[in-house]
Amino acid sequence: MWSSPGVHLHHLKQSPPVNTVSPGGSGFTKSPASGWYPVIGGGYCGQAIFTYVNNVAPGNSGRWTFDLTKIHGNASYEVQAYIPSRNAGTKNAVYHINTASGSKTHAVNQYATTGWANLGTYSLTTGSAWVELNDDTGEAYAVDENHEIAFDSVKLTYVGPSPDTTVPTTTVSGTDTNWHKTAVTVTLTATDNAGGSGVKATYYTIDGTQHTYSAPFAVSAQGSHAVTYWSVDKAGNTEIAKTCTVKIDTTTPTTTVSGTDVNWHKTPVTVTLTASDAGGSGVKATYYTIDGTQHTYAAPFAISSQGSNTVTYWSVDNADNTEIAKSATVNIDTTGPVTAAKAAKGKAGHALKLSYQISDNLSPTATGVKLVVKNSDGKVVKTLACGTQSVTVWHTASWTPKAKGTYSYAVYAKDLAGNVQSTAGSAKIKVK
Repeated sequence: MWSSPGVHLHHLKQSPPVNTVSPGGSGFTKSPASGWYPVIGGGYCGQAIFTYVNNVAPGNSGRWTFDLTKIHGNASYEVQAYIPSRNAGTKNAVYHINTASGSKTHAVNQYATTGWANLGTYSLTTGSAWVELNDDTGEAYAVDENHEIAFDSVKLTYVGPSPDTTVPTTTVSGTDTNWHKTAVTVTLTATDNAGGSGVKATYYTIDGTQHTYSAPFAVSAQGSHAVTYWSVDKAGNTEIAKTCTVKIDTTTPTTTVSGTDVNWHKTPVTVTLTASDAGGSGVKATYYTIDGTQHTYAAPFAISSQGSNTVTYWSVDNADNTEIAKSATVNIDTTGPVTAAKAAKGKAGHALKLSYQISDNLSPTATGVKLVVKNSDGKVVKTLACGTQSVTVWHTASWTPKAKGTYSYAVYAKDLAGNVQSTAGSAKIKVK
């Protein structure tokens, strides 16, 4: 490329994209079909129309619909309406502009305006960009030039990207309403609106202490924690903070037992289990076994089975922390001991040995053991208190008779549960 001496070539500045919609052309609709008149001289587009104003509900209306894909898509546009020099007598033509943030209005005094009237600059969205005008101006109906409202061309001129007035959105994952026995990892994901300025930063607090989010974080401290989170975009739009809860319980519950002891009992024993949880989630369930058979605890229960019964018990909280099982023993013996005696003989005035035995299937010892000696007339002549004795083995007690004759003695005892012997074992004593 060359130029003549003294002639300078310049790059031409490109005009901003413009889209014009006119009555009679694509994009313009009117309602109803009647009640319209051609503007004298045709106006800007050559097909401008007018109707008469009224002060009741809208009767006639026109809409200009724009295809933003032919201009610059979602963006900011200057909106202008052409006012013809004839048939435009209203002083209150209210244009309705549908914007990205809702419907906006702009009133034009058509009587005092000729040519392009600026309706303002707005952010418009593809698929919903339109301008509407109707005959409801608030002015009384009359058929004269001062009560005519004109519908001519409307044009959009691209100004630039739409300003970002939409707050970003932050979502949370990893949290729920449950209690947890291990740390919970919280992930925050922030997005800005399509065509927006983009997310600048995401923030969160744990129980009031603020942090800037950079990566998923763990909540591990015991207790119920409020996590509040929000984001800010590069246009300075700040999201309204949202809150979720993270609940951590790492402590096992504690179960105590009452009603049990190391003693033997001759009646059923009622066992009560009481569970508590210091970790905060609360007790979910308490379990117990009796000699290996498992049950879920609901209320105090009775143990009546004969023998030494092992009760194992534990609890689980709502975070699924499981207590280490503990055990207690319940000893039940409803059958008295059996006693036996051996025959004895000796001389009056000399000590002799009385042999006796106590048998019991459950109690290892017998209490209140005594031997009762009677003469041939059935009269008690001696009671020998022997205290507490072990069972199964044979024991001896010493007695010195004062006179010759035939005697008898019986053995009495109680087991550790307090059951007395069912039958007292007895034997004869011959004294010479």
